[in-house]
Amino acid sequence: MGLPPRRPPGLVTRLLRRVLNPTFYLKAVIGLALFGLFILPAIADLANAAMKPVQAADGSCRILRVVDGDTVTLMCGEEGMESARLVGFDTPEKFSPRCLAEFVAAERAAWALR
Repeated sequence: MGLPPRRPPGLVTRLLRRVLNPTFYLKAVIGLALFGLFILPAIADLANAAMKPVQAADGSCRILRVVDGDTVTLMCGEEGMESARLVGFDTPEKFSPRCLAEFVAAERAAWALR
């Protein structure tokens, strides 16, 4: 005659199989790494832009983002969004580098201003 048909695994068995599967942990590590490398810094930049006002000659502006090592985008009350260059900084160009070393130096300068 044979054995009766097997019943499908229960909820607890399915959860245990999923948690004990190594690919579950690999997906979790990759997901956390992507979150930590991309999403978390973007959230921190937005929080910094919202919390740090910079005094201008005619009012206050907020730094929205660092475009280059010496260029920032500002949000001013009456004027709206403006691009400004920081005087006294001689930094390498980020968007038109002449070599890899200049690009790396520009990235470091942009991160230092965050």
